[in-house]
Amino acid sequence: MLGKKLHVHNVISLAHTIAESSSYDIDYELLAICAEHHDDGRVDQYNLLGSFMDTVISHNVLSLNRLEHFLLQHSFNKLDPSIKILRDVILYHGRMWLTDLSKESKPYVKIITATANLKMLVVVFLIF
Repeated sequence: MLGKKLHVHNVISLAHTIAESSSYDIDYELLAICAEHHDDGRVDQYNLLGSFMDTVISHNVLSLNRLEHFLLQHSFNKLDPSIKILRDVILYHGRMWLTDLSKESKPYVKIITATANLKMLVVVFLIF
């Protein structure tokens, strides 16, 4: 799990850097929250499978379940636009083709997806 903590830290940092270089109108606090929580379901996925296999159980769906549980426990307004953006990031990062994202959510999902793609390129580069 230490590797996942490092991953989240890297995603937060990279997301901020990408957002600064973009023309998107981004709320940096919301972006940091999205980056921090986009992979929350990985904990449950690992506990269930002993691995990180999205083909068996999607971490996106498990992450969304965690968010929904949290929102119910803490009486958040589910209609708050930032909650919708966080939901979309959790559910669609790395798989944007599954839906038509709102103009509000799309930049956040694109940035979080880009951080994961960039991290993969770095790993491949370091291996070869």
